[in-house]
Amino acid sequence: MRELAGLGVSPGAAAGPVEVMGPPPALPPPRAGTDPAEEERLAVRALEAVGAELEKRAA
Repeated sequence: MRELAGLGVSPGAAAGPVEVMGPPPALPPPRAGTDPAEEERLAVRALEAVGAELEKRAA
């Protein structure tokens, strides 16, 4: 049996199959926002897109 070492992604102990987490994705470059209303629209649109993708994956 191969021994894995690292940081757990949740508290507690468990036994069973292991999934190795990949590295986090790269963050987009920072940009200055000058219009709060536009920033809110962009954030809501992004959250809706992520929600739709998660619903699709859960189906």
